[in-house]
Amino acid sequence: MPATVVDVAFWRTHLWLPLLLFVAAIAAIMMLGLDFRVADAWFDAATGVFPARDAWIPRVILHDGGNRLIRAIAFIAFGIFLLGYGVSRLRPLQRPSLYLALCIALTAGSVAIGKQVTNMDCPWSLDRYSGDRPYVSLFHDRPAALPRGHCFPGAHSSGAFALFAFYFIWRRNRPQRARIALVCAGVLGTIYAATQWARGAHFLSHDIWAALLAWLVCLGNYLLFNRRLWPDERTGDAAQGPVAPAGA
Repeated sequence: MPATVVDVAFWRTHLWLPLLLFVAAIAAIMMLGLDFRVADAWFDAATGVFPARDAWIPRVILHDGGNRLIRAIAFIAFGIFLLGYGVSRLRPLQRPSLYLALCIALTAGSVAIGKQVTNMDCPWSLDRYSGDRPYVSLFHDRPAALPRGHCFPGAHSSGAFALFAFYFIWRRNRPQRARIALVCAGVLGTIYAATQWARGAHFLSHDIWAALLAWLVCLGNYLLFNRRLWPDERTGDAAQGPVAPAGA
């Protein structure tokens, strides 16, 4: 951890409160059976399909287009970082841009690893929704005869939730903008998540886990970048700007 002091209020707001909200949300989902209730609401039992699965707006615009949007943001951020070495006007944006690109990339990588480890199916693969596999929860042993599942946590929403990074970039020097960025990332992530619920690609809980994972990645990167990317917590010296050198 960097030498910068992060006070108790920071941990309470940025770690313990999100964890508490996460536990409460997962507990509510489990007790109320919200995973299946949400999926059932989008499933047409008469035809045995999720009508939105291949519909143009959910699949092409919100899913495929949404993925391209997040990748474009990551590429632009990394491009600004590289261009900053030759363009002096972009130099102050180098570290925040690198931070943003890393948050998106590491969130995607963490979700990919999670999918391999958890081995869970998408709703549309389950016999409840005209698939060919029984439902196996996260903490139960999966029969060896079943093909591997690659659906948990939710990848699509995690890309939008990775934009929580903007909150951390602006939280000191632009607190109002940071709060707006936090809400916007949460809303976009929810839209991406709802798109996949409608298509039968994910359960509600898959995206709650994705949101937590993205938040923790952004928080962890924030702490690693903290000393060079943002002013010292102890002084609140915003006047030095977001690229104050170590020890400034």
